Amino acid sequence: AHRRCARPARRWRGARPPHCAAQTGAACRQLLGVALRWVGCAASGVGGATLGGDRVLLAMAAHGVVATRVALGLSSLSAPFVARRAFSSVQRPVARLARREAGAALRAAPAARGAAARAGGLGVALLAIAGSAAGGVAVFALQASPDAADDPVDSSKGVILYQYDTCPYCNKVKAFLDYAGIPYRVVEVNPLTKREIAFSKDYRKVPIARIDGQVVVDSDSIIDALHARHFGDGTGADKAVVARARSRGRLALASQSAAALQEQAEWRRWVADHLVHLLPPNIYRTPREAMQSFDYITEQSNFSSWEALPAKYIGAVAMYLISKRLKRRYGIEDEREDLYAAVRKWNAALGERAFMGGDDPNLADLAVFGSLRSIEYYDTWRDLRANVDLSWYDAVAARTTSHRLNPARGGVTAEATAAMQHAAAAATPAPAATA
Repeated sequence: AHRRCARPARRWRGARPPHCAAQTGAACRQLLGVALRWVGCAASGVGGATLGGDRVLLAMAAHGVVATRVALGLSSLSAPFVARRAFSSVQRPVARLARREAGAALRAAPAARGAAARAGGLGVALLAIAGSAAGGVAVFALQASPDAADDPVDSSKGVILYQYDTCPYCNKVKAFLDYAGIPYRVVEVNPLTKREIAFSKDYRKVPIARIDGQVVVDSDSIIDALHARHFGDGTGADKAVVARARSRGRLALASQSAAALQEQAEWRRWVADHLVHLLPPNIYRTPREAMQSFDYITEQSNFSSWEALPAKYIGAVAMYLISKRLKRRYGIEDEREDLYAAVRKWNAALGERAFMGGDDPNLADLAVFGSLRSIEYYDTWRDLRANVDLSWYDAVAARTTSHRLNPARGGVTAEATAAMQHAAAAATPAPAATA
């Protein structure tokens, strides 16, 4: 039964949704047969996986992804092609994972496999049916959700950041904005539909920023664009900008020597090429940690229940799989130890300096700080703090306001943040003139 799990994925790969009335009955009957086969797979596979401890949650979630994919097929008469592709991109690796995890659990306790299958089979079958139905309803709810174009906020003024709250790249940008005191608005992006960034046809990742209506993509490009607008080129050529930055305790953003700028650029590349790649394998190291990292989605005020629940559970499974692939791609042996080593390397480079920028943080400080801030509320952070000196991090945090969407984590709501930014806008000096 486990070996048959990938057949529905192969059967419907690349198929176009039927539109002819004569084809509707046959298509629905065929998809109903596919759904019933998935119920059998779930009953045999997940029922046995109940003996595997932590494995059961991951296996159930994996089968839930495929059940939802079947529900998407059943609703293909009206579901847009792009919505179904969101699930087809993960269905095959999820099916492989479900078979592997369930098989390992069964092999771990062969004497009890029959009893486990009998005990868990009926419950899991009902779960699969309910998951298919809920998946179909969720698809229609997502279709009915308002488009990003309906957002009443004027995107031609100020800074709007489209983000995932826990994304290291997004947190790099927010660290710069928070430290520099630049008002901005956050729009949380649904990781499944991504309807909030529908305006960006060629770039479907986050962060994306609108700066006075101009769309800028990629975290370093966003930071560079904002830095040039508010602090010039960083060489101190504009004396008015330097004086203003000095009065606000932000001198390292406006004026540094050529050697300091070169060092700053090297460490920013190190963050982009090394440090951020260590974070996903740590954040999504286990199924429980992967689920923990997606808790924020169900606590966001801008997501309905129909949007939040599929995004949380399907996203956790997908990121758990992706993190394992990233670990192999970048040759990471022990994700925790490699992260500890990276932070110790940064501390060693600081030497006796309070910050890489001297008396004040510079862009390299903010890049490292922002990347690490993305793990603040997870098990990874607790382990990092227990094994590495983070006094530098605490010093940067003391100078940087928090801009997290979740009040339970010590942040503020989007509405409260917008109010504070509006109040700060009047006190913010005009940006430096650019060539």
